[in-house]
Amino acid sequence: VGILLQSASEAMEPWGALMSDIVDKICNIIDEGNFHPCKRGKGSDGGAGETLEILLGLDINNSKKADTPYGEIKSFKEGVASSSKVTLFNCEPEYKHSVRKDIFEKYKYSVGRGHDACNIVMTAKDYNSHGLKIEIDEDQERLYIVDEKTGKTQNFWTLEILKERLLEKHGLGLLYVGRETITTNHSQKTHKYNSLYQYAGTNFENLIKLIQNGIIVVEFKMRFRQNHKQKFKNRGTAFRIPENKLVNLYATA
Repeated sequence: VGILLQSASEAMEPWGALMSDIVDKICNIIDEGNFHPCKRGKGSDGGAGETLEILLGLDINNSKKADTPYGEIKSFKEGVASSSKVTLFNCEPEYKHSVRKDIFEKYKYSVGRGHDACNIVMTAKDYNSHGLKIEIDEDQERLYIVDEKTGKTQNFWTLEILKERLLEKHGLGLLYVGRETITTNHSQKTHKYNSLYQYAGTNFENLIKLIQNGIIVVEFKMRFRQNHKQKFKNRGTAFRIPENKLVNLYATA
């Protein structure tokens, strides 16, 4: 299991003074016992984690690296198997032409008013409603996108690049903050942070197992809006996991 931290002095070496400062700040937020309004939309996954990062004075960004030089910070809902997913990392697959030609134009769907979308979630367990899944080829050491009708596409990730992305984002460890979430009468989510655990030792083999078991999913997020200045937008290809399963990536979990 992870190490329950109740003060900065309990943070493991060699994380040092900066991590101790972050641990102190998290412990102070926990000790205050206040509910904090969510800083994102009402139903957004990741809102509790982003709210915590803002309280800690951290920059919200899409960096490939961890939240701090000493590890990633994530939040989880205590006492329940939350359906909320968190993004492990973003990583584009190899494309024959481009993400727009290879994926968007083939699998887009209309959302009205001249707008098209391609918000697709893929797992390794089953084909989705678009006839797509992901599949690990251990001989080629690749994770392929597979079309139910035509088989393996020319779009894939090498296992090596997935390992690099995992280590960039999670290789330094994890500060895992437990929370309670309630919704106010005005439909505003608020979060109170109650506990802090530390995990270390990212395990790539665990990543592969979680993909094969359908726990880690891959999500495309693209749209085309005819009447907008920037008509086509790709918000990135995300590898996502239920927040209560995140610790399964770590050797100390």
